[in-house]
Amino acid sequence: MTFAEGMITEESAEKAAEIVREVLEERFKDEDMVFHQILAKQRFDHDDDEYLDIYIVYEGDRKLLDPGWTSGLIGLISPQLTELGIPYPAGKSFIPKHEWDRIHRG
Repeated sequence: MTFAEGMITEESAEKAAEIVREVLEERFKDEDMVFHQILAKQRFDHDDDEYLDIYIVYEGDRKLLDPGWTSGLIGLISPQLTELGIPYPAGKSFIPKHEWDRIHRG
């Protein structure tokens, strides 16, 4: 993965992905949810402002992903992202594993 010059580094993106994994595994520890991959990528918006885009590849019942909780995920981890030097806001997407596999199969 190539990172443009900015505040987000490859190392900080990897740490952010680890933080997301820890929070998800704690939240869903008693549920039948598997988080196969969590990718964090540096992105720039139309104003050239840097942000972190997080892709969460999961397998399980989508109904368990309570919209109220998942929409607050970034706010929940924003203090840790700030400590890593990652600007807020970050984007996030929950992607079912079968869709991720289809997209990457080409």
